[in-house]
Amino acid sequence: MTVLRCTQKLLAEIRIKPDPAVGPEESGWHANLLCTDRRKCVIFTHDDTLFSFVQCGLTRPDFDHLADVFGQGLFKSLLRSGFDQGGVEHMLDTIREIRFATTNNRGILGSMNEMAQMLDWTIHSQGGVASADLADLERVLNETPFKAIGYDLPVERLRKLLRKPAHPI
Repeated sequence: MTVLRCTQKLLAEIRIKPDPAVGPEESGWHANLLCTDRRKCVIFTHDDTLFSFVQCGLTRPDFDHLADVFGQGLFKSLLRSGFDQGGVEHMLDTIREIRFATTNNRGILGSMNEMAQMLDWTIHSQGGVASADLADLERVLNETPFKAIGYDLPVERLRKLLRKPAHPI
């Protein structure tokens, strides 16, 4: 089970009330709604590693099934990032059950704001959302060092985390 901590803007879009049973110490993922090139996108960021992926061009049915969009996006992102089958399966096992909550970490939100600016610039430089390469967008996000994780790369931080035995992600 994992917690998907959504911004107020995203919670309003998906029409879900946050789970009051989720404690502030529970970590998982953060998600934020972005609008770029007049299209709705959601950026998902892992709390401990800042590993991120983005889903662009989302419509009402996508927001009604955000947990499925999240799972499919994570699967594809992990494959594009070169994770082995064991790592992918472990990550997917942790998100079989998702509870929605409000954001609770300003540091992660600050890093996500930086990522949103990088995404916006990269999408516009590639000619818009319709022609943007998702693998390239994720590479930009996950191969950029962030102060919040000691100037480590998010993709490398996730690789280290997955190498630790029995780590609850």
